[in-house]
Amino acid sequence: MSNTKTWGAWIVLAVIIIAIGSLLLWLKPADSRVTTTNGTAGSRAAGTPGPTAVFAQAQSSQLPPGTQLNGPLPTLAPSLQGTQIDCPLVVSATGELTLTPGIRNCFDYFFTSIGEKTESQLIADIRQYLKATLPASAQAYAIKLLDQYVAYKHAESTVQGKIDTQNPDSIQTVLNQLKQLRRQFFSAAEAEVFFGDEEAYNQYTIDSIRIMKTPGLSASEKAAKTAALINQLPPEMAENMRTSMQYDSLQKLTEEIKAKNGSPAELRQMREQLVGAAAADRLAALDTEQASWRSKVDSYLADREKIRQQFPEGSDRDQAIASLRERQFATPEERLRAESYEAMKDRGEKFPD
Repeated sequence: MSNTKTWGAWIVLAVIIIAIGSLLLWLKPADSRVTTTNGTAGSRAAGTPGPTAVFAQAQSSQLPPGTQLNGPLPTLAPSLQGTQIDCPLVVSATGELTLTPGIRNCFDYFFTSIGEKTESQLIADIRQYLKATLPASAQAYAIKLLDQYVAYKHAESTVQGKIDTQNPDSIQTVLNQLKQLRRQFFSAAEAEVFFGDEEAYNQYTIDSIRIMKTPGLSASEKAAKTAALINQLPPEMAENMRTSMQYDSLQKLTEEIKAKNGSPAELRQMREQLVGAAAADRLAALDTEQASWRSKVDSYLADREKIRQQFPEGSDRDQAIASLRERQFATPEERLRAESYEAMKDRGEKFPD
């Protein structure tokens, strides 16, 4: 089998494995710790439960842990059946609904199935769910918030249609309009709980774009300003997203430094500003490792090209290249990785940095 065919087979295999893994992850319940409600109404005293009892048990098992049922649950849209109902509603000791982001999560959970059901059907489902899972003392406020949320979502679409995603000033204008609109439908406390994290992240994104577009700033200055932005986020959000945000900024600023043939010292300074000295040390070690690997691959590909010039296409050439690969790469993993570089070179693709 030629090298190109071998690489193609591995690509197909990798795609299949990823697809299977993604499918399993998608099908896996959001929280494997969910317990089924005991004593489900309709269960038979002996023998196999009837269809009604099985359906009731299946719905109960989708509820957040600890949820108490006061009545029948709505029938979920097909795409939501089998998933855990994302409604982490909290009730105080006095029976009042506690204002949390889980309320909005609950509304959005049902509205993700728009199209399978109409909006009015989904609103009725949410109302039924709230009445089935909340005490009477908490239901009125929950339903009031639902009505406000539906009205807000209708108004929101008219604002978001005006955004220019390539212009940070345009994004800022729309964000400001949305913040103002939300506070027309919700109290300040409600808007902060429902949208505060989203607004903080959007503001971070806008400010980060502005930093990257600011002329005259060095890469290390951009890194320092970006790090300061991350630290201004709500603590829990900053902790959860720090790594991905830093990686994104590292990629952009590293490309910027390399594009202008910046020095290793400049690259080091930028990394220290963004991720700290210890992480900068690890990245420098990785640079050394990658440079060594690229040198090894370049040498191999040069020798491989000589073989391709010496032998006509066929089994002798393939065997000679395979022998060369065996000699120059010590492990099966290295040889497989080398084959991927061969395939990229043959297709005229750029090697990863």
